[in-house]
Amino acid sequence: MLKRIVRRDLVRMLKSPELYISILIVLICAGLALKRNWIYQNLRLYSPVGALNLFIYSAIKNNTGMSIFAPFVAVLPFSYALFDEMQTGFSKNIIPYSSFEVYIKSKVISSLVSGGGVFAIAYTVWLISLCIISHETSIRMGIGVGQFKSVYDYSMLLFCLLYIVYVAICGAAYALLATGLSLFLRNKYIVIGCPVILYYASFYASSMFPSEVRTILSYILPFLTFEITSVAVPAIRNFSQIGCIYALALILIYAGQKKYWNNQ
Repeated sequence: MLKRIVRRDLVRMLKSPELYISILIVLICAGLALKRNWIYQNLRLYSPVGALNLFIYSAIKNNTGMSIFAPFVAVLPFSYALFDEMQTGFSKNIIPYSSFEVYIKSKVISSLVSGGGVFAIAYTVWLISLCIISHETSIRMGIGVGQFKSVYDYSMLLFCLLYIVYVAICGAAYALLATGLSLFLRNKYIVIGCPVILYYASFYASSMFPSEVRTILSYILPFLTFEITSVAVPAIRNFSQIGCIYALALILIYAGQKKYWNNQ
C-alpha cells in the first residue's frame, strides 16, 4: 500500500503546475545570475569559459534570486498535499486500507522527493543545456567556491553534481518541514509560508545578537542552507542547519501522529 500511495502522489506531483512553476523559477534565477556575472564578473573576457564555469556562475556563484526563492520553490510543488487530504477528508478513504503510520510515511517520502526533485530536475536540465550550448573546455578560474573547494580542485564536474545533490537535500528538508506543519496548521498558505518565514527570519535573528551568541545560532538557524560559496563559513555549519530542519520536521511529524491517535 505504501508504494501505491507514493506512486499516486508522484503522478499527482508531475501533473501539478506548481512543479513546473518552481522549476521555471529556478531556471530564471540561474539565467539572471549568469547574465549578471557575465557583465560584472567579466566572464566575457575569459576564453574558453566552458559549460561548467557557466553553471557555476549561474547556479552557484552570486545567485541572489535563488537565495530569495529557494525555500518557496522547495515547498510549493507538493508539501501542502497532506494538509489538503486531511482537510478534505480524502485521507479517510486511504487510512482504513493501510494505517495512519503508513499514510504519513508515504507523505514523508513524497515530500522529500518533491522538495529535492524540483532542484535536481531544474539544475540537471540547466547543466545539460549549457553542455549542449557550450562545447568549450572549462578551465578553473580561481574563484572562491567555499566549502567544497577540494572537490572543485579535483573535478569541476563533480563539484557541479555535488552542488545539485546538496541543494536537493536542502529542498527536501524544507518540504519535509512543511509536511510536519500540515498536521497542526489549518491554512494551506500558512503551511507553505512557515518554512519560508523561518528561512527569512533566521537572517534577521542572527544579526540581533552578540557575535558569541551569533556563532552558536549559526549552527541552528537555517540562514545559510543554500549558500556554499562563503569561504568564511565551515561546511559543518551548513550541514548542522540542515540537520536541525530535518530534526524539527521529524519532531512535528511524530507529535502529529500522537495528536491523531489521541483524538481517535
